[in-house]
Amino acid sequence: MNGKSDQKMTFDKLGRTPVLRDLVARAELHRQAEQEVLAAMPAELAGGVRFVSCTDGELVLTAETAGKASQIRFRQHEILEAVRNIELFRFTWKLKVKVAPPRFREKPVRKKEPLSK
Repeated sequence: MNGKSDQKMTFDKLGRTPVLRDLVARAELHRQAEQEVLAAMPAELAGGVRFVSCTDGELVLTAETAGKASQIRFRQHEILEAVRNIELFRFTWKLKVKVAPPRFREKPVRKKEPLSK
């Protein structure tokens, strides 16, 4: 039983570890990169799009619908040209778009129909 209690870590102890600081720094860098990419995209396409990653010159985005993903693919040269103006993405040469529907959608309010006589 002592082994399990030793494994438990409180949040205070995690705050002092360099691993958590590194993770928070990476999350902040990802958030800033997402803001810059979405700002560089055309306004009508930016809604419902998320930045996933940019590795080895490949920029990966997700779109909520297949229609929006197709529009992004159709205008990928324009988007890549705008994204390359950002210092962090100047060597980006490929755009990949995936469809990732939102996890939760607002359900329409059901209106009860009156019963017939």
